[in-house]
Amino acid sequence: MMQCNFLYNKILTVRPEERTQCASRRMNDEKMENKMTELSNIRCVGCEGGIPALTKEEINQLLPEVSGWEVDPNGKSIRRRFTFKGFYKTMAFVNAIAWIANTENHHPDMEVGYNYCLVKYTTHAVDGLTKNDFICAAKVNELGAVV
Repeated sequence: MMQCNFLYNKILTVRPEERTQCASRRMNDEKMENKMTELSNIRCVGCEGGIPALTKEEINQLLPEVSGWEVDPNGKSIRRRFTFKGFYKTMAFVNAIAWIANTENHHPDMEVGYNYCLVKYTTHAVDGLTKNDFICAAKVNELGAVV
């Protein structure tokens, strides 16, 4: 994850006034995410199907570990919307997610606009959620801390 954060930070040129804003926002976020989730330190396991999707109870146990994410009403995916100040920062974030997706071999669906990115994870092979979805969401949350 360190390489990805480095890449993301390298892509963005943050002005001094933004650093102060980011630092104070990051301190507030760290209170929420200070217990750096174990999920962000785990690698995804290849999934070709043949395993059951997570149960509602399992989803409810994992959801608190990925703050800001919500389960779609159908219970088959999780999603989170990130907002940015401008297109360049949005695209830098999207590229950092692409790096995570290729590293983990687990790819999200994304909706991208000028100043936002909606990230959605599901495991198509099981037509529902697996632990891989939560692992990747935790890794994306780490990027959100440096936005």
